[in-house]
Amino acid sequence: MKTKLSKSEYTTIERVLIGYVNTIKDQEGIDVRARGRERPHQDLLKIFCHHAHKNLGLSCSKVAAFVNRDHASVLHACKSFEHLRLTDSDYRAKANFYIDRFHTIDGLEHRQSNYNRIMKLVKAASESKRAEWLELLRTTPAVSEEVEQNLNTVENE
Repeated sequence: MKTKLSKSEYTTIERVLIGYVNTIKDQEGIDVRARGRERPHQDLLKIFCHHAHKNLGLSCSKVAAFVNRDHASVLHACKSFEHLRLTDSDYRAKANFYIDRFHTIDGLEHRQSNYNRIMKLVKAASESKRAEWLELLRTTPAVSEEVEQNLNTVENE
């Protein structure tokens, strides 16, 4: 059974999801909302569904309503996305390409997800390990100046 989006929910997320659809359509000439069993179409549908469900936090039912499928199809697409991303390098490159574009549409930069990953590492590391990392950053020419500027800003606050 398909879940219909409420009017306010639809208008709130519609622009973002339509941006995703248009990005894919402009690049590949494929509308993920249309039916299709060809591999390129299904690959793009998996990328779209995974991003809308995992990164935007939409339920499978809401994503399904947008792409005219049922929630089980979206769930399968998300599971298939993970498998293909791990095993198929061409698919992984295509997924990364579109996810970067989707982050731009979302107004999020990829740097935010990198920041979150780094912060998880920092929280899990011991103080001695953090000191090692900081010293490594301070001695790396490509980033040492920026690290020192950021450290001085943090220390002055």
